Amino acid sequence: MTKVLTPLTGFLQRRELPVTTKRLSPWTRGLYHCLRCFNWCCSGAVTLTSPHMRYNPLKARCRDAQWEWASKILHYSPKKLREIATAFLIKQQYKTSKRAITSRSQQISFTILLCFHRHLKYFKSCLYSIQEAFSHAPQAQFEIMLINDDPSIDLSSLLASLDSSLRQKIILRTHANNQGICSSLNEAIIHAQGEWLIYLDCDDLLEPDVFTILEKAIHQYPGIRFISSRAADIDTDGDVLCWRLRSEQPYELMKRNFADHLKVIKKELHQDLGLLKKTFEGCQDYEFALRTAINEPLLFIPDYLYRYRWHHESQTVSQNKHQNLTAMRVRQSYMLAIYWLTHGTETIEWNITGPEAASWKEHLASMTHENFQKNPQDQIRYHVTLEATTVYEPLHWKLLLVELATIIIDRHREKDPNTFLTVKT
Repeated sequence: MTKVLTPLTGFLQRRELPVTTKRLSPWTRGLYHCLRCFNWCCSGAVTLTSPHMRYNPLKARCRDAQWEWASKILHYSPKKLREIATAFLIKQQYKTSKRAITSRSQQISFTILLCFHRHLKYFKSCLYSIQEAFSHAPQAQFEIMLINDDPSIDLSSLLASLDSSLRQKIILRTHANNQGICSSLNEAIIHAQGEWLIYLDCDDLLEPDVFTILEKAIHQYPGIRFISSRAADIDTDGDVLCWRLRSEQPYELMKRNFADHLKVIKKELHQDLGLLKKTFEGCQDYEFALRTAINEPLLFIPDYLYRYRWHHESQTVSQNKHQNLTAMRVRQSYMLAIYWLTHGTETIEWNITGPEAASWKEHLASMTHENFQKNPQDQIRYHVTLEATTVYEPLHWKLLLVELATIIIDRHREKDPNTFLTVKT
């Protein structure tokens, strides 16, 4: 089946489909939706026709409906909350950046973040895909920050088999004990020397023209700090199963993680927004994409720069139930935080202490009923002690509300009645 469907989806999905269908004729609009439906069926067939993968997207969607915790907390319908969140994200994605764009030389530097664990069978192909990309763009300035998070495997013999020009670009850091993907990636981020970070899983592949296309996009959109490309799904032999169609926009991230592969992030964005959160391990990239989206625009490019490998040990397959639960925790936390950002924090009683308490109290005092829509069912439900060690800024306020929302969502789903929280800026 894939020998028939894959060439068709590859052809269709490489066409530049419109972002909106409003200006299309009825006949063209109908054809467009047929293509979307066809693409969805082809993508779903990758998992539905492979029972050994133990993953069923239809069951996953039904399970998600049971995890609408923010709706239960706020007494709003899930549909209404998604509309509020999407409207907020639209404003953020279309606003003009006020950041000063620092002058840069024509040469852009990259660090490929590569965390190794378990998948030695596919790791060699991963490294060779980087080597091929380098051969297509020998002028590319990059390093590979390789974190060996699998102490049972010695990578020295594999690395010795690489071309010397690639081997000298590898910075290897080995853990004595497995620390997990979040800790490993955060370590790589901290030590990366490149201006831009390319996230690559050790069992996946980069396309040969990745450096050329990324450099073009970075020069074309100088204010952007988060770039995501399209991806193709491959099997254990590296053959393409399907080409993922992504006509969705960054403001639709509340539906699903459309920014997963390929992720290319400017290092200074992590310096501004923080590192990856271990509490969302497995979906840490999704959380960071939303953390960025509530503050500034993301760039989705139509190019296919990444190949995601489906096998029984991949995260999406082997840990799909846990991953779906974590992804829903991310979505629900951001829905709750965005509701507070747009409607005020009427359900929270604040006790603000610390050296910068005055600036935070001034901000909260400005949040009057005239500024925000009040839900008639709002009443004090949470008591938050905030130690303010930094001056109030909108960015800090957003990140604080996300932190509070995460704690409250987890307490609600675990049926923890404790309504007192302590946080620090």
